[in-house]
Amino acid sequence: MLFYSPFSLCMSNFAREFIKEIFMKKREALIALVSIAISGILNEPIIAAFKMIPWDKIISTESWEWVSLPKVSILNIIFFIILLVAVYYIAYLLLINRKNVAINKLKSLNYFIDDKNHVKVTWDVGIGTIYNHDPFAYNIQFFCLRHGELPLRMQNGCCQDSTCTNCSLHINERNVENYIESLLLKKQQDLKGLS
Repeated sequence: MLFYSPFSLCMSNFAREFIKEIFMKKREALIALVSIAISGILNEPIIAAFKMIPWDKIISTESWEWVSLPKVSILNIIFFIILLVAVYYIAYLLLINRKNVAINKLKSLNYFIDDKNHVKVTWDVGIGTIYNHDPFAYNIQFFCLRHGELPLRMQNGCCQDSTCTNCSLHINERNVENYIESLLLKKQQDLKGLS
């Protein structure tokens, strides 16, 4: 089923004449502009080239009739809407999935172990929101691994057990936080390079 707009049928002759005038004026303006820009060096070849273009076929009313007389079927509209929604949904899923995979890989980097001092450092990873999408570490905790299967939480950068050699160890938490954030930034750059 085709739809014809009564307004477009009445205006078709006016539209055809209007389009013809616009193209003729644009053609003359374009020739004049090119002529002035080149300053006479290539005027004759350019004018000859413009004269070789079949302007009558380009500005003929049959070529531009689709503008003034839209023919649309309901089936075409439904198909276009379904196709548009499907493309949007697939693109959205692909982008969100890629972003979630990268964030999950980044969040999986949440601890390291210092074998020399037998200390495990754990943290949670957050991602900046609006302006800054860089990862950051928070809830940084230190555990002493010199106590068998159950690691003891270290407070103020040293072990709470007075008999442990890590009792005298003092960890600078600010330096560790900077090191962790450097690791996270490097991991984020590696993930960006892979995607």
